[in-house]
Amino acid sequence: MIVPLTNFLLAYLFLVPTSPPLNVTETNKSSTSITLSWDEVPRQHQRGKIIGYVVKVVAEQGGVNATQYNATDRSLTISDLEKFTLYNITVSARTSKGISNESQVFQIRTAQDGKPTVIVVLLLHCENVWDTLGKI
Repeated sequence: MIVPLTNFLLAYLFLVPTSPPLNVTETNKSSTSITLSWDEVPRQHQRGKIIGYVVKVVAEQGGVNATQYNATDRSLTISDLEKFTLYNITVSARTSKGISNESQVFQIRTAQDGKPTVIVVLLLHCENVWDTLGKI
C-alpha cells in the first residue's frame, strides 16, 4: 500500500522540533571569540530526540552571509570573529528528521582589545589655592 504524500509530509512535520532552543546567552567573550549557551527545547516541543544544534552568525554591519556552526551540546565557542563587531546570532534544534525554526535573534558585540586608559588631570593655576578654597 502506498501512503499518500500528504500523510508522509504531516508525519515528517511532526518529527521536527516545533520550538527553537530558549534563552540564548553569552557566557564568555573576547575581542575575537564568544561562548554561547542556551536552554533546551521544551519537552512538549522536541518531537523526537534532539541530536544537535545549528548556530548561525551574521555580522550586523554589512553581513550578508551567515556562517553556520553545528553543536552537539548546549554551548558553543565561536572563534576568528572580528574585533568590536556586533553579531546577530540564532540557534535551532535538530532531530534526525529536521531542524526547528530559529531562535529569536541574539545580539552580541565582541570585545575591543585592551588599550591603556589615559587619564588627564588638568590643574588650574591659582595664586593661592588655600585662600581660594577658604572663601568657598
